[in-house]
Amino acid sequence: MYTKETADKKLEDLFDALVPAEDNADTVAGEIVRAINRILYRNWNDGDHLGVGYGKETCNPAGRFLKSKCGGKVAECVTAAWGIYIDSSYDAAMEKLEIAVCEYLDAHPELQETPNTDDMWDWYDRHEDVDDSYADDYDDWDYWREVRTMIRIKQFYQLHNLNAVVTLKNHTGTTVFFEGMVRDIPDQFDGCAVEEFQAPCGENVTFRIMQEPGFTGTDKGLWHEGSLRVCGVNLQYWMKQYPEGSEFGINGGRISKLMIKRGDEIVCNYDRGWDVVPIGQVAQSAFEILMNTENQ
Repeated sequence: MYTKETADKKLEDLFDALVPAEDNADTVAGEIVRAINRILYRNWNDGDHLGVGYGKETCNPAGRFLKSKCGGKVAECVTAAWGIYIDSSYDAAMEKLEIAVCEYLDAHPELQETPNTDDMWDWYDRHEDVDDSYADDYDDWDYWREVRTMIRIKQFYQLHNLNAVVTLKNHTGTTVFFEGMVRDIPDQFDGCAVEEFQAPCGENVTFRIMQEPGFTGTDKGLWHEGSLRVCGVNLQYWMKQYPEGSEFGINGGRISKLMIKRGDEIVCNYDRGWDVVPIGQVAQSAFEILMNTENQ
């Protein structure tokens, strides 16, 4: 029975023995190890997730390769991890995937001698594997040098009615940090540099801010995870919930993204539009509970 530590050690040893410094591996086992290492490393080093943001480009091909080559429990673990936003949940899914790969390789020792002609990057999907969040093109040094010369957001407060409605976004406009009145902006934003601001609707102002090192007000703060038990069935859910309702929310409410899983099966998925409508009465009941308690 593997633990995370023993699985780490096994994959590290296999990587050293079977994976070349460049290009694909010579054996099937080597390419499997190369693929799982790619997914684990991108999570540990860069925070990339399968099926999410930049992880679509860096991890998705390796994930599809593992599903195709290993099948069974490995494929189930890849599917379960796909699209998870919450770091703690994704880390737990990665541990299960890592152990499943080790168990698969133990069950098929012949793969260490089986010649390989595949490359995990051949599983790239040019339509799906595209980052849907803006990639920051700034050189780090130039970025922070520019930040130091910009006006801080606190300097704008005196120019606006404290009851004015403001939206704080990252400098590319792809992430919302805060929506509400000026008087309610958390202190942690005071020192953030303002790259751009817009006031197209009178009192409604949008600021694009450049994050300071150590800033913690990220998009992940809008994500929530929980579980429900409906008719004796355990369900897990992840939702992106804003302080106020919007045109992007479900029925104009606060929840703009929602995934409900029953085990490894996605039984409901809304991402600013329906991908999977609630499947079955249990999922429908869970959805209605969340609409009544969290979407208002």
